[in-house]
Amino acid sequence: MLQGNMSKNDSIPWVEKYRPQKLEEIVGNEEIVQSLGFFVEKGNPPHFIMSGPPGCGKTTAIWAMARESLGEYVKNGVLELNASDDRGIDVVRNKIKTFCQTKVTLPPKRQKLIILDEADSMTEGAQQALRRIMENYSETTRFALACNQSDKIIGANPFSLGVQFCGSISSLTHNSHTDLKKYVKRK
Repeated sequence: MLQGNMSKNDSIPWVEKYRPQKLEEIVGNEEIVQSLGFFVEKGNPPHFIMSGPPGCGKTTAIWAMARESLGEYVKNGVLELNASDDRGIDVVRNKIKTFCQTKVTLPPKRQKLIILDEADSMTEGAQQALRRIMENYSETTRFALACNQSDKIIGANPFSLGVQFCGSISSLTHNSHTDLKKYVKRK
């Protein structure tokens, strides 16, 4: 009986309902948020890696940056893959390369974005293939890798992957409950 009285909004999981949609809504991790904001402002962001514990907001921050950067074009301009599900070389060669080759109209100084969540679970062969694709399509596509352990990404340094920014995002759970309550009240 209770379900009949629930509104559509009540059935949305709490973490989805209050997930930040914009960079300014992210609580904590000020340096990372500021860097992502700089990428939005200037356009033409580098490929980058965000590492940190599960649930700390890596993918949420990347999506917030993508929404602000691409606006109404975000739907066609972003491909998100969970590398723990799609971690083999075939996914890299097929899904990722196909997306890179697809022509998409975007605002000036903007590129398509591929978000690879749990990138540290990709196979070595897939990571090597990904590196080649990153190099070949860097004019039209940027890559944001979210991982728990950046040391599992082959060659995760600024020179070998063409990664100009390698951020380590700390856990959002270190924020005070007061900060989080203030954010929830704004929603």
